[in-house]
Amino acid sequence: MNKLNSKINFPLFYAFLFYLIFITNIFLPPINLGFTFYFRFVDFIIPFAILLIIIDKNRIIPRSFVFFIILSVWIAISMIINHNNVATNDLYEFYKIFKFAVIAIVALSYFKHFENHFDLFIKITFLVLLVLNLFQYYNIFNFHDVVEPFYDPSGIHWASFGKNSLGGPGPKRMLGTGGNPNINAIIFLFYYCWFLFSMFHKNLKNLKWHNWLFLFLSIIAIILCQSRTALVIILVITIIYFISYHKPIKYMFIIIASTIFMMLFLDLVSQESISYFSGFFKNVTVDGKEYLAENQSVRGRLDTWKFLFNMWIEKPIAGYGPYKNFFYSLKLYSENEYILYLWRYGIIGFFLYIYWYLFPVVKLENKKVKLSINPFYLLFGLSLMTAALTNNPITHPMISVLLAISVGYQLALGKNISTATN
Repeated sequence: MNKLNSKINFPLFYAFLFYLIFITNIFLPPINLGFTFYFRFVDFIIPFAILLIIIDKNRIIPRSFVFFIILSVWIAISMIINHNNVATNDLYEFYKIFKFAVIAIVALSYFKHFENHFDLFIKITFLVLLVLNLFQYYNIFNFHDVVEPFYDPSGIHWASFGKNSLGGPGPKRMLGTGGNPNINAIIFLFYYCWFLFSMFHKNLKNLKWHNWLFLFLSIIAIILCQSRTALVIILVITIIYFISYHKPIKYMFIIIASTIFMMLFLDLVSQESISYFSGFFKNVTVDGKEYLAENQSVRGRLDTWKFLFNMWIEKPIAGYGPYKNFFYSLKLYSENEYILYLWRYGIIGFFLYIYWYLFPVVKLENKKVKLSINPFYLLFGLSLMTAALTNNPITHPMISVLLAISVGYQLALGKNISTATN
């Protein structure tokens, strides 16, 4: 084993697997295996990642990963208590957690050795992703008609693209490789968080025009997805970042003002481009609570949340377990991951879900709890915690991988990031 370790360039293999995981996660569609189960190309890479970790005697597995054991044990307890609800597809929850941990280890090992290579890599993938998204949005080379259905196997978002509830012309929400405008927006939020962080964590005198270009292109992509939550997240995390890290406020106002300007410009050029949320905000401003009460999207979510919460009251400690078939049979979408984990795993599961975001930043030193966080993880972590109010980010396999990558970055670098203020 020692001779084998001496011959293998482990950092290079970790980098190779990391790039494969990132690229296949972002660009390749899921494979429908039937029975509401989808297999992703990332899953083909996981066995090789496990093998590499086992062989590597210098593997890095943080002690904080005990969290995944605790979470898995609690899920198992919840399933045992609700054994009548358990089906084969519920066991996928254990694989999802294990997969997350494996990807985080690969990312951690990659960033330990190749952190300086990531910026170029992510810019290249962003440009390719943006082109593919625009192909879908404008149906160039019949991308929307022919290719997009593979990214949205359910066909729900694909069929309603550019149409209103009556089948007439309506809002065009960019679906991209996420196959879902909300998921697609979160993918671009990952890029936005990186571009914002990479622009301002170094000497601000070295800001280049291309830094602004990448940042603004990511904002435009998010706007075209027409995700109301993502738009709010852009504004919120930008303000938090500039205030928390004492960056020049003038840049914050430039970003916020530019975001508003781009929305207005797109609305003038093509009303369909942002009509989904521009109309929503206009109606909320004019009609207030009455519009919210009548809006099908808002009302449907509120009714679902109330329904799940009332059920949780009957089983407050351990919840109902994963119980996926319950949602499938009722065609129910929780669209709030806090409520989903509360319903599935009770109040303990709810706090474990929140700690999922926090465990990478919590350190125990000299019997004292300390927090250590780098700006990128702060930005993306806050983005997902906010998105979880109206979406299920960790539950979605694409977003879960992106979070695992950001966890790896946080664990590899922690606070070892320069924070220039002028």
